[in-house]
Amino acid sequence: MASGDWIALGAAFVAIVACVVAVITYRLQVRTQATSDEQQLNELIEKIQDSLSNLGKLSSAISLESSTASGVTLTSLRGQALEAKKLIGRADIEPDWFQNMILGYAFTQVWDPKAAITYWNNAVSSTSGGNAHQAHVSSLEARANFYYSRGLKDDWQNARKDFKNARDELLKDPEGQGPDLAAEQVAQMFLRQSTFELRAEGETAAAALAADAFLTANSIGAQWRKRHALKFIGNLLLEFQQKEGFPEMLRKVAAELSRRGARLEEFPDETAQLLSLPADGSLSLPPDDILFASTDQHAGIDGE
Repeated sequence: MASGDWIALGAAFVAIVACVVAVITYRLQVRTQATSDEQQLNELIEKIQDSLSNLGKLSSAISLESSTASGVTLTSLRGQALEAKKLIGRADIEPDWFQNMILGYAFTQVWDPKAAITYWNNAVSSTSGGNAHQAHVSSLEARANFYYSRGLKDDWQNARKDFKNARDELLKDPEGQGPDLAAEQVAQMFLRQSTFELRAEGETAAAALAADAFLTANSIGAQWRKRHALKFIGNLLLEFQQKEGFPEMLRKVAAELSRRGARLEEFPDETAQLLSLPADGSLSLPPDDILFASTDQHAGIDGE
């Protein structure tokens, strides 16, 4: 080879090496940027969690000062959520289930339902048909809560569908936790849905779901777990009746159970005692006194 050929070959080799180095450097930069973006998103999610926690604490105190503080926290939360949304779009990040859930809660709290439903849908779809059974159930229930709160056309029907799908998913029991644990979760979910139905449709619809909660809990095989589940449901329902101004709630639940043919003696004594109390009696006794009061004879479920 002539010297000129060697020089050309050397130049070509150097160019190839430079090209390879450039590609590697570019990929490293992309990877580094992606890591940086993901880290930034994680940090934003942590800040949003803190803001949601602070907002929850402020919401429990009703005062002018807490109202002002809530406004400041909401402004901060809105800014953080929007920054996270912008970062996700710019960096083309696919949020994981937890990030979708947090962003769904955040945008719901700052009155941005259009953004919120995107992340609720993502949370549901990202766990559908996978190995994240409990996460999928939580996503369905969270989206149902959002639908009940938003209340647009068909929202309540969509909420009921999500709750039903969540219960069906629990009863499939793909993780093999056993029918008792599944029934306990389903019973509690019926009760939570009843509080939404109470505001959406009223006491009749809520009482039907609360009755489902009692019947499902009473189907649990292990006696200690059955008593625990029924006590939990009874206490919460009684507290709700006392504090939310629905004095006829338990009576209507008892009447619904009677309508379905449920007999008082099928329940543990303390639950039967609770269901047989008249409205004025249930309001005058605290939950523990009611659930552990002794009695020799119970009235019928419908109080007759």
